[in-house]
Amino acid sequence: MDLNKIKNDCLPFIEELGLFLYSLDFKKENDTNVLEFVLDKKGFVDIEEIEKATEKINEYLDKEDPIEEDYSLSVTSRGVEKEVDFDDLGFYLKEWVEVKTIDQLHTGELIEAKSDSLAIKTTKNKKIKINGNDVLSVRTIVKF
Repeated sequence: MDLNKIKNDCLPFIEELGLFLYSLDFKKENDTNVLEFVLDKKGFVDIEEIEKATEKINEYLDKEDPIEEDYSLSVTSRGVEKEVDFDDLGFYLKEWVEVKTIDQLHTGELIEAKSDSLAIKTTKNKKIKINGNDVLSVRTIVKF
């Protein structure tokens, strides 16, 4: 089985749905082989998008039959609240984020993402600029 071939063959119709492939893995879970696609997009992936992607991936797998062993297919999203790579922050402008720095935790709307810094607007309309070297992690959050 060639995971790179499966990935390259599936990427066009995943991207056509407005999604991107976050990860692809073939693993063992409780004595069952699982082919796991984890999809994402700017914002949130809804259940209809997962259903459409699953349908397209199933069509491909049925036609090409690239895996000899028995396996289950899992197509999921990264979830609503998720870690975001610093380099990918541009995809999450206007989303609510939690930024963990060396000495603080900041929460607000991501309003600027540069290669070396980011800026958020807090609930009190205060703009906070954060040096990229100080960022330990960034995750999207749901604002209530």
